[in-house]
Amino acid sequence: MPRRKAALPCHEPHADTDSVSMKLTKNCMAPWRAVEFLADGKISPCCGPIRGDFGNLQQDLPTLGAERGLFRNADYRKLRNALLTGDLPDACKQCRAVHEPDIPAEALAAKVAAYLEARGVPTAGEDLAGLYAFDECGGNITNRCNFSCIYCSHSGPDGHRGTLAQVMDQDFFMAVLDELVARGLQIFNFCGLGELTTYRHWQRLCQEIFARHPRLRLRLITNFGRKLDADELRLLTRFEIVQISCDTFDEERFAWLRTHGKLPVLRQNLENLLAATREHGRSPRIVFNVTVSNANVDDMVEVFRYAAGNDIHIHLSALFDMEGSITQGKAILGKIWEVSDAALLHNREVFIDLPRRALAANPSITCWEYRHLHDQIMSRADRITFDQFVPAEQEIFYSAFFSARLSNQQTYLRKIWLGFDDSIRGIWIAPGNRFVIPLPAPSARLSYRCHTVRTRVDGTLILAQGESRSAHVGKLLTVSAPRGGDVDHFLEITGYTPEESLPPLDEIVLENGASVPAGYHAVRESADSSGVERIAAHFAASQEPLIIWCAGLKTLQALSDTRLAEANISMIVDSDAHKHGQSICGHVVQSTERVLECDHPILILHASEPRRIEQQIRTMGIENELLIP
Repeated sequence: MPRRKAALPCHEPHADTDSVSMKLTKNCMAPWRAVEFLADGKISPCCGPIRGDFGNLQQDLPTLGAERGLFRNADYRKLRNALLTGDLPDACKQCRAVHEPDIPAEALAAKVAAYLEARGVPTAGEDLAGLYAFDECGGNITNRCNFSCIYCSHSGPDGHRGTLAQVMDQDFFMAVLDELVARGLQIFNFCGLGELTTYRHWQRLCQEIFARHPRLRLRLITNFGRKLDADELRLLTRFEIVQISCDTFDEERFAWLRTHGKLPVLRQNLENLLAATREHGRSPRIVFNVTVSNANVDDMVEVFRYAAGNDIHIHLSALFDMEGSITQGKAILGKIWEVSDAALLHNREVFIDLPRRALAANPSITCWEYRHLHDQIMSRADRITFDQFVPAEQEIFYSAFFSARLSNQQTYLRKIWLGFDDSIRGIWIAPGNRFVIPLPAPSARLSYRCHTVRTRVDGTLILAQGESRSAHVGKLLTVSAPRGGDVDHFLEITGYTPEESLPPLDEIVLENGASVPAGYHAVRESADSSGVERIAAHFAASQEPLIIWCAGLKTLQALSDTRLAEANISMIVDSDAHKHGQSICGHVVQSTERVLECDHPILILHASEPRRIEQQIRTMGIENELLIP
């Protein structure tokens, strides 16, 4: 279905339309779809350090709905117009939350209009800078916190005082929520500077929300810093997502990073929450919020191991020093890519490996915000080498490859993780590539296996493992991969032993593996949250027929925010009979039984339990290729 184009914002004069449409802008719809506020009522249009007066709930709530009222004031319109024209403020240019490439300003206007129209907000002839339809809100009833994390404003000299000591009146908080829900709010996230569980009446507040707005999805960011009782934990099982701030499982470092925090309290709360989810049959998505710095980069392995073993997702955040924190402007902590070259290669190896190890052990978890950190590290490390690990001294062949600087974007050292502690180390070689490697011994026995790999559009590797082989090699060896096919080669060296022997082999020609069997050995490697965008772009370009499974908010967002609406969608299905016959972006929702009639790939867009949906599909006897972003 082609994407509709929206008019450019009409309230300010522009240069000619072509110059505006050619200008690039951030692929960001936050000021139209989300809002945040602090307990003192101060409003922010996003999670970034945007400067401006975007209003205050305490003073401006009565103006909600007015032409220039709440969420439509001058600074809100200025920010939206900046995004619509590409004339971005510095905070937007340096944003760490938007990971997608910049897009033409005209394309963003079309996305905004499509999103608003899908939520019942007419856009024809309207000024997009003055429109909004919030489906998500982040805020808190309190700005107080029981921690003083060293990179947070609470750690500075003004911590726990001034605006950081504010508590919003509960009746007013509910009035705000009532107004937003009436206008389409679907998600509320308790976040911001405050710790919800320090508010004396937090249980009563949440129970009131559940009673008055049973369809509202509650989420929470918490430090788990005070011991929670059984009733509190039972209440948390009703949340959709519980994000727990935890950078390390090292007690001493945890206490240093998160001042006043005690790791044993967090771990006991976590164990009790996991037990409560089993007892009450409710499973909120549990997430570790990990702020990555040079202080904890080597401590994260046990956090990831625990997460993989307990179905816990990981949200990775780049280190940032909040205004007023004790680390602001000081060299107390550092970003993991602002280090020496040797340390950078080590940090890249750790950072690439950890999500893959966790996914190999538990394919159902994801790593949120992974791509920002990944891109920051890779953009600098790739200038040194494309190799993704530094070989050990005893790995003679790999060391020779690394020392000869033979790597490029098509041929490089990397690992494929089959389990949390089980990996294959080797040389990744794209079709048609070759390299000539100088080796240390005049003659040696080389033992190796050549695996073939097909990378699915959702980032999963389909791996066919090769048989063990050996050859005698000399001082120079050429390794080449055949052209053609849709597979890459992975050369695993299992032994290199100098010895006097027969005349050496000059070249190893890897076998053409174009017939890698789908599903032979699936290794999920896509750890970030960009999978939907990648899949959408592929199917929009190829026009291969595609089935979408689940007709919820995630599907609606994907159709609004990505190129998925341009794809050749053969059907959207859902197991909820109440949704059958409803229309979502021009597609009528159908029964899942209809999928039995065709063999098109299925894109699973379930917000919280895609692996459960995968099991459901296989139980129905459906053998279509499944894509899980």
